[in-house]
Amino acid sequence: MNVQPRNRWLWGGRAALALLAAPTVSGCGTEMQELHRLKWDLEMELSPFANTAEENAQGSAGYWTLYQDLLADVLQEEGLWLDPLNPQWGLEPLAHRWHRGRVMAQDVERRIVAALGTEEAESFPMTSQVRWAKGLSELYLGMTFCTAVLDEAELTDVAIL
Repeated sequence: MNVQPRNRWLWGGRAALALLAAPTVSGCGTEMQELHRLKWDLEMELSPFANTAEENAQGSAGYWTLYQDLLADVLQEEGLWLDPLNPQWGLEPLAHRWHRGRVMAQDVERRIVAALGTEEAESFPMTSQVRWAKGLSELYLGMTFCTAVLDEAELTDVAIL
């Protein structure tokens, strides 16, 4: 029985293991590990804010749809009796939630870019989540209101969209 090929395989395996472990021990691997750790910490820190921004956009869109459906039924059957700016039943709470979701999404994106840099932030999954929430909020603000105050300026619906 010849054991020499096995010894060669073990030697080859050790050499391959050494080649794979070298970047981890050298400075190359630590930079990637730090980046992954930074992304993980950033995701844990900002995830509640990104989820709240998305919930504000989506939840308000659902309420808006329900409001429009009910308003259409009421207009067909009873005439106009709902005031659209009534704080109890109207679009005013939606404007606040969309605006709050938009501002929160902008803040989360700004913090991601500050921590990771512009290029790395583009591939970070949370960036697309908050951009979507901001875009949805702006879409519904533009479709629902003739004017809205965004970023301390009064914008028309066309400017928002």
